[in-house]
Amino acid sequence: HEDAWRMMIQWYGLTDGHKPIKLVVYNYRRGPEIEHNQNSFKVMLSVSSLEDFHHVKFSKMEKVGHIEYKIRQLYCIPKDQQSRIWVKTDTDSEWRLLLNRDKTIGKCLDIDSDFVRPTVALEICVEDEKWVNAPQDATEIQESPTGPLYEHNIFTDLTSSWEVDIHEQIDHIGKSLVDNLHVNFSAFVQKAREFVDERDYHLRQRERDIYLRETFIDDLTEKLEDKEKVLDAQLESCERQLNECDRRKKEIEVECKKQREELDRLEERRRTEFKTLKENFEMERDKFHSELQRMSEMYKIQDNRIKLDIGGQLFTTSLTTLNRDPESMLAAMFSGRHELKKEDSSGSYFIDRDGTHFRYILNFLRDGEIKDGTIPENPNLWRELLTEAEYYQIQGLVGYLQSLLHNLPQRVESPVSDTTFV
Repeated sequence: HEDAWRMMIQWYGLTDGHKPIKLVVYNYRRGPEIEHNQNSFKVMLSVSSLEDFHHVKFSKMEKVGHIEYKIRQLYCIPKDQQSRIWVKTDTDSEWRLLLNRDKTIGKCLDIDSDFVRPTVALEICVEDEKWVNAPQDATEIQESPTGPLYEHNIFTDLTSSWEVDIHEQIDHIGKSLVDNLHVNFSAFVQKAREFVDERDYHLRQRERDIYLRETFIDDLTEKLEDKEKVLDAQLESCERQLNECDRRKKEIEVECKKQREELDRLEERRRTEFKTLKENFEMERDKFHSELQRMSEMYKIQDNRIKLDIGGQLFTTSLTTLNRDPESMLAAMFSGRHELKKEDSSGSYFIDRDGTHFRYILNFLRDGEIKDGTIPENPNLWRELLTEAEYYQIQGLVGYLQSLLHNLPQRVESPVSDTTFV
C-alpha cells in the first residue's frame, strides 16, 4: 500500500540508482491482479461525430475528475465553462452520464479487462447553464457533476518524503500525555475523596429513610391484612350472588330464545303473506296498465278515424295506422303538410290503386309485422303485393317480400318469418 511504502522509505531510505514504480492492483473478474496495461480510451467532444476522437491511455483506478481534466486540457476548454462527461464501454452500448468525479473509471464502467476501449465524450454547458449538447442517442439530463477536477493522476508525487518523522511525533505525544497525567492525577484523587465522602453521607441518609419506610410498611401491611379478610368475605358473598345471576341469566336466555323463535316464525309467515299480496297486486296493476294502454289507443284510433277509397273498395282505418311508417307515402299524404280532397258522397279519400291486396298493407301497418299464416303461400300474390308495397314506399314490407321471393327455390315447408319495421 502507498502509505506503507512511504513509511518504509522514511525508515530505511532508497538505494541510489533505484527508481520506484507505482503499480495498481485491480480487482479483475478472475481476481485481484496487478494492472500491467492501461486501457486506451477514445476521447471526443459530445457534439463531434463518432469518427472524430483521440486515443488516450488511463489506468482503471484513475478518477473521473482527472479524465475530465485531461479532456478539457486536450480541447482547450476555458476554466469558467462547466463540463461533464458521457461514457459507453463499446459502440453498441448506451451512453451513461458520470456525475461523481471522485469515483474510479474502472468501477463506474465495470471494466474487467485490459483490452476494453471505452468512449468518453465531453459535454460543455451553454451560457444559460443548461445541458443541451448531449451525445447523439443520449437522453438529456439536467444535472451537474459533483467533486473537483484532479490535475494530477494517481502516479504523481510517489517518492516525496514526509516532513515530520512519525517516531518523533509519537515520542512527543507520549511525553505530553505523561505530563498531563501527572498534573491531573492529584486533582483527580482530591475530587475522588470528596465524592466518596459525599456519597457516604447520602448513603447514611438513605439508610435512615429506608428504616422509616420499613416501619411504615409493617403498619400498613397489618392494616391491609385486616382489610383483606373483610374483602374475602365480601368476595364470597359476591360469588354466590354471581352464581345466582348466572342461573337466572340462563333461564332468561332460554325463554328469550323461545320467544325469538316464535317471533321469527310469525315474521316469516307474515312476510310470505305480504309477498303473495304484493305479487297479486303487481299482477293486477300490470293488467290494469295494459288494459288502460289498449283503451287509450282505441280512443285515439276512434278520434282520428278515416276512410280510404282504393280502386273502388272502401277501407276504414286511423291516422295513427297510416303514420306508423314515417317514411311511407301514406304517412306523407296524411301528415298535414299536403291538402287532400274528400269525395262528397262518402267522405273518403280516393287513391287510384288496386284494392285487392290493400288489406295486407293495412294489417302490416297495424301490427308492425307479417305474422305466420296471414298471407297465402302464393308467389304471384307476393309479387303483386310487392308492387303495391313499393308504390306506397313501405320499406319493411318491401324487404320482407323480397326475401320471400329470393328464397323461393329453397322454400318447401319453411315457415314465414316475422318481420318488423323500425
